[in-house]
Amino acid sequence: MGHLHDQLQRDLALKGFSQSTRRMYVAHVRRFVAHIPVRPEEVESETIRAYLHALLQEKGVSQSYLNQVYSALKFFYETTLCQDWSAFRIPRSKRAKRLPVVLSASELARLFEATSNLKHRTMLVTMYIRVGCGCARRRIFGSKISTAIGCRFGCIRARGPRIATRC
Repeated sequence: MGHLHDQLQRDLALKGFSQSTRRMYVAHVRRFVAHIPVRPEEVESETIRAYLHALLQEKGVSQSYLNQVYSALKFFYETTLCQDWSAFRIPRSKRAKRLPVVLSASELARLFEATSNLKHRTMLVTMYIRVGCGCARRRIFGSKISTAIGCRFGCIRARGPRIATRC
């Protein structure tokens, strides 16, 4: 793998990958080459599939680690070996979706009471209400108080250009 190792290093540097990414990609490719019985140029798609499946099932690696190995092998075959990766037809693993953390009413009250500045408290309440309703962040930070008509939460009430408190 000496010649391919040097070529992979050059390709990664030319592509502008960070030093840590280059180190990881080289390590992933080196482990893959050590695992296969043939030269990397002669590998079939079933060998790559079996390797990725073995990582997932036998070693119990995470999805993000598996995606990193997939990306390293894809770069190696497409860029360094100039082979068509799409011909291998190997699917990328799905990204795990995480649900957002929802704060309880008492946690929200503590959050809003943590600031004594009325402007900061209003921004917190407005952001929480807007994000909770699915508004885009740019709409939150680009909005004026007058757009928060009728928003009531805790001890802050925004109506038009004025802010009233009920503390």
